[in-house]
Amino acid sequence: MRNRSVGTTPAESGMASLAFVVAAALACVVFVVLADVVTLQYTRQSVDAALDEAVRAGSRAEAPVAVCADRARAVLAGLLGPAARSGIVVTCGAAGTPPVVRARATVTRAAWVPGMPGWSYARTRRAVLEVLP
Repeated sequence: MRNRSVGTTPAESGMASLAFVVAAALACVVFVVLADVVTLQYTRQSVDAALDEAVRAGSRAEAPVAVCADRARAVLAGLLGPAARSGIVVTCGAAGTPPVVRARATVTRAAWVPGMPGWSYARTRRAVLEVLP
């Protein structure tokens, strides 16, 4: 004969395991959503660093647009993996009086949890083009 707790019926046995499974599944979903937010913040900071470095390098070059774009790609390659970089488009340009180097990144990223909205934003940086006298 099994040793049962006082007051339990055969219909109540196993209910704790169902509650544990539901709680564990909910905890996993919360963990994935939090990890998604953390990676979003890391991606945003990486894009900011790449744009800052790109306009800094482009403002000192003779071919500012090409140097800006190359430097942005290099910094993003060093900070993010191929999957994270796939949704990032960086464009550089130089115009204005005084001449200004501009870098713009458009980021589109799908959420990790199905049904959640994706992330989409744009970041811009600019620096005055340094002209030697």
